[in-house]
Amino acid sequence: MLYEETYKEYQKYKPQFFDDELKRLKNEHLFQFIQKRGDELNKDRGSVHHLMIFAVHFYLSLITIFTILKLLFLNKNKLKAQYLISSPTTSSAYDPRSRTVLKFLNPRETCNFIHCGDLRKAFINSVKVNNAVYFESILFMLLLFANQSQPSNALEFLNNKKDEIKKELALIEFIFKTLKIESLICIDDSRNTSTFCFVCKKMGIKSIAYQHARFNKYHVGLETANFDKYLVWSNYFKDLLKAINNNYTDEKIIVCSHPLISFDSETIQRNEKTIMFLEESNFKLRQALPLMKIFDSSIKIIYRKKPGLRHKDFEKINNIIFSGENDLFTDLKCYRPSMIIGSESTVLLESWLLGIPSIAVKNQIDYAYHLFDHNLIECSETLEELDALVKKYLRLTEKELIDQKQKIWSGSKTPSVYSKYLN
Repeated sequence: MLYEETYKEYQKYKPQFFDDELKRLKNEHLFQFIQKRGDELNKDRGSVHHLMIFAVHFYLSLITIFTILKLLFLNKNKLKAQYLISSPTTSSAYDPRSRTVLKFLNPRETCNFIHCGDLRKAFINSVKVNNAVYFESILFMLLLFANQSQPSNALEFLNNKKDEIKKELALIEFIFKTLKIESLICIDDSRNTSTFCFVCKKMGIKSIAYQHARFNKYHVGLETANFDKYLVWSNYFKDLLKAINNNYTDEKIIVCSHPLISFDSETIQRNEKTIMFLEESNFKLRQALPLMKIFDSSIKIIYRKKPGLRHKDFEKINNIIFSGENDLFTDLKCYRPSMIIGSESTVLLESWLLGIPSIAVKNQIDYAYHLFDHNLIECSETLEELDALVKKYLRLTEKELIDQKQKIWSGSKTPSVYSKYLN
């Protein structure tokens, strides 16, 4: 189901559950249920007969118990807590999108609630994580013998969630009280942080969220989580957040910066004979290959493979250069493309910070349409439109590049500004 179609269906259900302060904490799970994405936690519990799933959760639960006991007996002062994501695509202990924040908040000195999107990766990386609280694994064990019936509709799905929500809230509150947590700093995972924010409000604990990726109205969890401070990338996202949740005022939303690139970063000297295509979940090589035909043989084409996706051996196709660098900026500085062509990636916004324009190829997945509707990124639907946009962007003046960069990244500063607001 498309995002807009799912959103309209979600809005029909909203009056029937949003007044229930517990049910609305899982509204983004409901959105995903409507969209037929499924419920990750329930999938795990449904596979409890698989010994490995149970064993990993049991192992991560033991780590959590050890962390709580260690912090309880060794730490005499009030603690800060962080909500972090276990990296699903790299061997890093934490999601790389928290890299800048972790420079200012040492995870060795905080209690770290870890969300695991990929259980196998979480198990492998667990030895690298400091003071880890795998709250989802504890919750898994608490719900081991809960009703496993599959819901037939969205409201039944939420009703089934209510017992889980109560247990999750009680678990978070218990850990916060036991460890004397004084503040919580969260990566803005809109699927799962509403429960943490709810407990913070109840206990009078200061809460801060920081943006880690592009968001839009389809991240409906943003409607329910009301952090004391929310650190965003630009004025565009500040205005968008206020439109999604009118509880946020100008005082609560602080425009900081992209976490890795300053607004005034030195621009890359582009090579007019190089074009970079982005592999995305819904924009693969088979969609990109026909579009590459508009470029003559003098143009070097870079195909940047998306980290985390499974890749076939495409290395010998059409003399395309395939790049698999995890770090986008390493690729951009190495190849210096004159422009980037993708579909819905956040890279389409990020590249402008380094003076590289981007073009979107519109597909049937409507997640990124807000970028086109708000005139941040231009899109093409045909080969002829793409060819026209490529020629237009090759002729962009320095002033036009700066004007569009300002439109996308207005208010953005430098990553060092985060240190001012994380305490």
